[in-house]
Amino acid sequence: MHGVPDFNQYTRQTKQRYSPTSTVEIEAALQYISPDMCRDYWIQVGMALQHELGDSGFHLFKNWSSKGQTYQAMDTKSAWRSFKSGGNGGTITISTLFKMARDNGYKHQKPTQSYQPPPSPSPKPTETKEEAAQKRQEAHDKAMAFWEKGKPATEHPYTDKKGLKPDNLRVSGEALLIPMRNVDKQLSSVQIIQPDGKKLFLKGCPVSGCYFAIGEPIDKTLVIAEGWATGMSIHLATGLAVVVAFSSGNLPKVAGLMRERRPGFEIVIAPDNDKSQHAIHKAEAAARE
Repeated sequence: MHGVPDFNQYTRQTKQRYSPTSTVEIEAALQYISPDMCRDYWIQVGMALQHELGDSGFHLFKNWSSKGQTYQAMDTKSAWRSFKSGGNGGTITISTLFKMARDNGYKHQKPTQSYQPPPSPSPKPTETKEEAAQKRQEAHDKAMAFWEKGKPATEHPYTDKKGLKPDNLRVSGEALLIPMRNVDKQLSSVQIIQPDGKKLFLKGCPVSGCYFAIGEPIDKTLVIAEGWATGMSIHLATGLAVVVAFSSGNLPKVAGLMRERRPGFEIVIAPDNDKSQHAIHKAEAAARE
């Protein structure tokens, strides 16, 4: 039910091939690729790194992924283990990664130094309740300011392609905006979807545990979907209330929140069925918790 962006646009063979490729070149290219891109592209980056560097590439994948708003260490490890050497039939290579970087302004330069894995970060100081509350308020203010700049959506290339109506969503320029609410039902962030389906999250706003609700519960059944298009399609087909978790890594947290909020409800997890099966594994974990 949930379509994906053009998966082939970065897997097509390119004329420019970086071989042999130093890890310094790869690290430089990664600076031009957002770790908050949609999951399909995130997976392609990991597969490209494993194809080129083998297991030694995990340091780069982990360090790059950790800069994203939705980063979860266990999620990253699990995804890496699911990659097969050779990528998608050998079509996802390091050229895939460099193509993504070049599309975002990267210019190839041959470095002279060797790459060293980054040192382990120092433990973060324990955050007080007051500090946590202040962060939530700051995130809310930023998200609200961004959300209010948008206008009620009546159509958008992404929703048109899915055959869905953008109910309760907004548009800002060419971007489709989906509100993301936290445990207090307060606006915490915004998902941004471009006309080509590329998905990003509002920088500086937490998304872990956030959700978007579709419809009102009936018969004490609640569906938790990974993406908005999947969730809206399920709601239209069944009439059931749906909660969108926005990513597979967020499924367990949102499921736990809904169990606390809706005791006695039957919770149905509806992950995207991607090739890596990572979302399926996360859904199974969410169901067990």
